[in-house]
Amino acid sequence: MEWNLRPSTPADVEWIAELKADVLGDDLRRLGRYDDVRVRQRLRDEFAAARTRVIVVGGADAGSIAVRPTDDSRWIEHFYLARDHQGLGIGGAVLRAVLAEPDPEPGPGPDPRPFRIDVLQGSAARRLYERHGFVLEREDAIDAFLVRPAAARPVISRVGDDDAGFRALVAAQEAEVRERYATEVTGPGIAPGTPALVAYVDGDPVGCVAVGRLDATTGEVKRLFVAAEARGLGLSRALMARVEALAAEVGYSALRLETGSKQPEAVRLYETSGWRRIPNYGYFRDDPEVISMEKPLAG
Repeated sequence: MEWNLRPSTPADVEWIAELKADVLGDDLRRLGRYDDVRVRQRLRDEFAAARTRVIVVGGADAGSIAVRPTDDSRWIEHFYLARDHQGLGIGGAVLRAVLAEPDPEPGPGPDPRPFRIDVLQGSAARRLYERHGFVLEREDAIDAFLVRPAAARPVISRVGDDDAGFRALVAAQEAEVRERYATEVTGPGIAPGTPALVAYVDGDPVGCVAVGRLDATTGEVKRLFVAAEARGLGLSRALMARVEALAAEVGYSALRLETGSKQPEAVRLYETSGWRRIPNYGYFRDDPEVISMEKPLAG
């Protein structure tokens, strides 16, 4: 089922308070902690639109999630999903997207702040968090406090198209495309002089992307790839953010790309990053499995 995240506004507080009361009601009653007024008022008191996103499913508001940064942690809060959308994999997909988001204030070295979350004892949601790397840190009779250690922060550097690490990653990307689509055709190669980026973790090249030229004002994202062992760290989203900045620096006002129906994770990444589908335009324009997308760049 299609979903996306939208920024929250102060007008969202009341329906999210109602959603919280419905989603947590059974567990709070089981623990003897349900108070019809307090469960809603606590949400109102803690709600901050600036750090909250609304989960939109099929075009309708269906949930919420917030991340509250502190000096030593990033707390996931107010993560609620309407009952009729639970059990469909949406909650896990939202959680993975949030965990993979790049640090809004990037800096050198690993981000020292782990993710933390407070879960009611006996809640089925705890299994979801444990599947995504959260472990028990402490607990009491009512709450279990879980923590997910921070991953090492990658370093993303601009390289030439002849860089050995970049070329090796491009070869791995093309091999994966051939396997997924059962074809030997991977499209035009990287033209000499194409600006490129490589992501490194602990000094090893693990991800890449390049920005080719379509015309004087339009660039093309090419060869976005993250090695299997480095997936789940948010590198694809971080590389896309950096390549968009690189394209603007080069002088492009818009970007295009070609992806495919057998790469649903890539399509989801683009759609949740402001890209929109357009008619096919490029080398694979007549391929029914191709999906073409475009994004204007901020001036």
